[in-house]
Amino acid sequence: MAVTSTDLTENCTKFSINNFVSDLPRLLNKAFSTLIDCITQFYNPDKDKITCSNADIEYLTVTSLVANNLSLRDDAGAVYTLQGLADMVNELKEKVNNITAISQSEIDAVTGR
Repeated sequence: MAVTSTDLTENCTKFSINNFVSDLPRLLNKAFSTLIDCITQFYNPDKDKITCSNADIEYLTVTSLVANNLSLRDDAGAVYTLQGLADMVNELKEKVNNITAISQSEIDAVTGR
């Protein structure tokens, strides 16, 4: 069951002076249950796995990453796929490999030295 922001707001408003002492155990149990429900929506403690369909991450440091579909957004907002970046790298490799080296004697012949 997904916990909505309305559910969280309703749980917060149930804490009042009128029912605080008598209902404290029930309210705390409900609050902890709500927290557990929120956490288990994206984290499976049995598999030690986090699952989400969308994430907006400012900075990420990883030692390894396995992804089916990875996109990167630059500072200007342009989005690049991993395949698109690989294609750009291959194009640059081809261009570098097509560069013909010029010897010093060829430079001297052109400049007249």
